Amino acid sequence: MAKYYYCSRIMPETRSFGDLKNLLNLDLEGKRRKITYISGSMNRSLAPKEVKALSKSYRNGASKNLVQLGIDMQSFTLLWKSQKKEELVEEILNSDIVYLLGGNPIEQLAYIKTNGLDEILRSYEGIIVGVSGGAMTMSNDLIVPPCGEKYKECIIQKGLGLSRLNVMPHTSYTPEQNLIQTKDGNIDWNDLLKISKEYELLGLSNEGILRYTEEGIYILGDIPCLLSDGKIHNLDYKEEKIDHILVKKLIYKK
Repeated sequence: MAKYYYCSRIMPETRSFGDLKNLLNLDLEGKRRKITYISGSMNRSLAPKEVKALSKSYRNGASKNLVQLGIDMQSFTLLWKSQKKEELVEEILNSDIVYLLGGNPIEQLAYIKTNGLDEILRSYEGIIVGVSGGAMTMSNDLIVPPCGEKYKECIIQKGLGLSRLNVMPHTSYTPEQNLIQTKDGNIDWNDLLKISKEYELLGLSNEGILRYTEEGIYILGDIPCLLSDGKIHNLDYKEEKIDHILVKKLIYKK
């Protein structure tokens, strides 16, 4: 059974980190522990030496992060533009975790679709983790609101569609703050509410992670907010156990 993790960020200081650590280790029981990364910056081709250097950089960063999560990942691969489709497919199918990195979700999704990896990922039975832009790529609809100089207009296109969810990372609402600060610029809440008249969005704070399986949607850390019909709605949940781990199951029908 496939398991999808939608994340704004993965950091030890976040409220979601402990639950993530417990659930990922549960999901990985009996696995070979191979991880494949798909970059969020896929607009250029790299020479083999550059790919090797970049892979080493990701591997070093990932090793630290995975050690903090209590995961002994034994093999790392970074997919890049110079690889042949059959090589990319083989790497994914032999992985226990496919990790969609943050960055530019439009480039990332274009790379996935151009190489025919969208169908492979939708039928993949392992764990897929998407962080920041990677979580947006995983969504049913890839929605990029106006944000700084990089994204001056709203961009909406069909996402990877791993589930029915449309996730907006780094999004937590406070009445006194009408702007969401991101590394690319500020997002205006009014723009998100306008988009929500046509597309339901789950606003995921930096302290929240969603775990999606065919059995339900589970909340790690902060409860997301629902943006729908131009309004912000609170969501309910019920507590239940996955194995021995107490989790919050989201009550959300779509």
